[in-house]
Amino acid sequence: EGIAQGGIVLTASHNPGGPGEDFGIKYNEGLGQPADEKFTDTLYQKTLEIREYKTVADSPDIDLNAPVGTKYQLTPTSAVTII
Repeated sequence: EGIAQGGIVLTASHNPGGPGEDFGIKYNEGLGQPADEKFTDTLYQKTLEIREYKTVADSPDIDLNAPVGTKYQLTPTSAVTII
């Protein structure tokens, strides 16, 4: 298996955002430490440039309450693992 260079954390407890201010997104680096401010500021600026996004056709729904280690194969070469 590959080694993660980082991970996206979906959370209600950090960086509130979204329509109800009850959802946030964090990015942690490869060893689990929070990304530094320079990285997050750059990432935020890039999000302001998003004009469209794509989805993976016919991918399974991902149960975020699934047990740790549950793996969802999205395409032959990409997967999501609950950690």
